[in-house]
Amino acid sequence: MNLRCVGIMRSGTMPLLLFCLLAYFHRDVPVDMSSLWRMGAAVSVYLVLRLFPEKHRRLLLYGFVLWGLVESVVAVFQQTGLLESNHRAFDVTGTFGNPGPLGGLLGMAGVLALGMACGRWKWSGRSAMWAVLPLAVIFCGLSLSGSRAGWMGMLAGVGVLCGSAFHFSRRTYIIGVPVLCLCAVGLYFLKPASADGRLLIWYNTLVMWADNPLFGTGTGGWLANYMHFQADFFALHPLSSWGMLADNAVCPYNEFLHIAAEQGLLGLVLVGWMLCEWLRYPSVTWEDTCLKGMLAAFLTFAFFSYPLDVFPLTLAFAAMSGMMRSRPLKVFRLPSRVKYALGGVGLFAVLSVSLWSYRIYKDALSDWSLFPFFRYNPEVMDICAQTGRLREHAPQKELELLEETARIIPTVETYCAMGRIHERKGNYGRAEACYREAAEMIPSRITAKYHLFNLYLARKDTASAVRIGKELLNRPVKVEGTKTLRMKGEVRRKLKKLN
Repeated sequence: MNLRCVGIMRSGTMPLLLFCLLAYFHRDVPVDMSSLWRMGAAVSVYLVLRLFPEKHRRLLLYGFVLWGLVESVVAVFQQTGLLESNHRAFDVTGTFGNPGPLGGLLGMAGVLALGMACGRWKWSGRSAMWAVLPLAVIFCGLSLSGSRAGWMGMLAGVGVLCGSAFHFSRRTYIIGVPVLCLCAVGLYFLKPASADGRLLIWYNTLVMWADNPLFGTGTGGWLANYMHFQADFFALHPLSSWGMLADNAVCPYNEFLHIAAEQGLLGLVLVGWMLCEWLRYPSVTWEDTCLKGMLAAFLTFAFFSYPLDVFPLTLAFAAMSGMMRSRPLKVFRLPSRVKYALGGVGLFAVLSVSLWSYRIYKDALSDWSLFPFFRYNPEVMDICAQTGRLREHAPQKELELLEETARIIPTVETYCAMGRIHERKGNYGRAEACYREAAEMIPSRITAKYHLFNLYLARKDTASAVRIGKELLNRPVKVEGTKTLRMKGEVRRKLKKLN
């Protein structure tokens, strides 16, 4: 009976650990207790995979392919009307909230399906036979998702597989990068409006990074500050064509820019160090090559999307991290019982905290006594602000709580709500500042300017009211619904009376 086992500290683990510590302690927004379960689940998956016997790794990769097949079948059912999607604007989302993450998952699953089949049958005709059915199903799901980033990720991952199988030189990989860039340019023209909206967010994120290039704003800083940078941009460029594309942004659509904005150059260096340790280490088995292809698909997708903001894809990355090989730094020989006992204690502690945190997250909207634990959760606080729960549970502190919400997730709606409270209290200067900030965040929305118009009328500032009223009427809007038409009609009638 083997009573001893080997524990290995690998070179890829060190930068990953340092980056996690940096992201946890270098913060712009305090730690949110109700979100610890997400971090705990990712850590648990990583620990389990590090303890998992490597000889069974193939089963995990086949399980990921099966996940992709299930998502593809769900996508087909949604397209045919047998199942409903999870988003009103899209027919196909899989089990995700929108088609983007579905495309990212299927891109990685497609790479694995091809890699595992070809690795099993040595790139023979038999491998093609075993790969064609799952690949066809996954291709179908990926096509229905309409995810350009998903296709880009799959192309990058297949390139890594082919390079390892046919021993491509470094020169071939150098040529492959411009090819990927050309594909990205081509895919841009499929949905240029959507791509232009992301370019706006990328530009303002780069401006944010430039404010603190070495260390960034800290974790949570992108969401807490981005809309103010967008407002500053439109204040300087009021006639920009990007005005019709702007909206409340909750992610930068590029994980590398996200890291740069929040953790600065230091964070990017740690991530680059980690990836280099993983990718340059020779593949011991074909499964290692498949993992590198999957990682390439994930990284390419992450350049155009937000996988680390999607919980299942975060777990997928944690699983990849747990299975990736890198240079051994230190070898520990421990009794098997000690190793698994330590791992079990660690998992128990992480899972206990995670379950406690998940209970807070689940009950946050129904149990206001948990407020101290979810007050820094942007998702929950934004829902509370928009649904009036802040007024319901703490009417005397509504303004204070709205300001706290705007501190971690500034939106047009929150600033308009703060402006109305200031206006009721007679604080016209602060109300005007809130309305102006909201109006510049998203120029294609007129609600803030409507409130600003009425504020100027209440202050007997006729000249400013006329100016804002004319801007409101002449400004094109993205969606002209009943509410918009009503506000425009009211402003038009009041302007006629002023004239």
